[in-house]
Formats: sequence, C-alpha cells, structure tokens
Amino acid sequence: MDAQARTLSLLESMCATMPALKAVGVECVALSPDEVLLVAPLERNQNDKATAFAGSLNGLGLLAGWMLTQRLAFEFDATAQCAVYDAHTRFRQPVRSTLRARCRSDTAARAEVLGSLEATGRARWPLDIDVGGRDLDDAVRLRASYAIWVDADADRRQAN
Repeated sequence: MDAQARTLSLLESMCATMPALKAVGVECVALSPDEVLLVAPLERNQNDKATAFAGSLNGLGLLAGWMLTQRLAFEFDATAQCAVYDAHTRFRQPVRSTLRARCRSDTAARAEVLGSLEATGRARWPLDIDVGGRDLDDAVRLRASYAIWVDADADRRQAN
C-alpha cells in the first residue's frame, strides 16, 4: 500500500473508532504530497451562536496538519509515526458554513524532513494551517509543529 492509500486508510479507521472524529463528520476532499483539504458539516459542529464550535475548528486544523505529516512519514517508512507537539491557534472570524481546513507544504521543507528522517530516524516540522468556511478560508489560523519518528520496534512486534 502506498503512502497516499495508507494515510487515507488510517484516517478512515480513526474516524470509525474515535468518537470525537466520528462526531465531527470529517471528510478528506484532497490529499497530495504537498496539500490536504478536509471538510466537516457545520450542522454537526455548531455552538450556541449558530457558528462553528471553536474546538471543532481547532481539531479539524490539527488533523489536517497531522494528515499531511503522516503522509510524508509513510513516504519514508510504513511504520513511521507522527504527532503534534506544539500548536497556536488564532480565531479571527466566526465560521458560518461548512468547515474547511487546508494545510500545505513546500518541496524544500519536505526534502529537509526526509533528509532528517534518513539521517536520524526523527524529524520535526512546523506547518501553517488555515481553517474557515465559504466566506473566509482563513477565519482561523494555526501554527502547529509535528514530530515524526520511525517505530523501531514495529518489525519485532509484527514478528511475534
């Protein structure tokens, strides 16, 4: 299974087994080596003001960054893992339509991460993530940093 299919399969599995993700109703609209776009329905993520719940906006954004990072990790090694370790969120405007989270990376940043993974089996990278709706793509801006590592014990666990 390639990195693309592996990442989408992992998201599908997580949405089926994690109640919070299932409740948000997240859908991956686009996934490529340098971009991810996720959407979620406003109706399932509304607050008492009939706008998108801040937790849903933040979570969808963090998930978009995680997906782009996990896809890159899987390009390097099928056992590679990733996690967010630092995040800052700025809520600029309310969102009143379908939630959209977009995260992009550039070729140089990807090459640097892959080089670090090759050299040490670990890497970190910061990502800028925009979350918004139909009227404003970047109503919420996140800056999140993700760590990637190769699971050295994965082969041993699979053998047992």
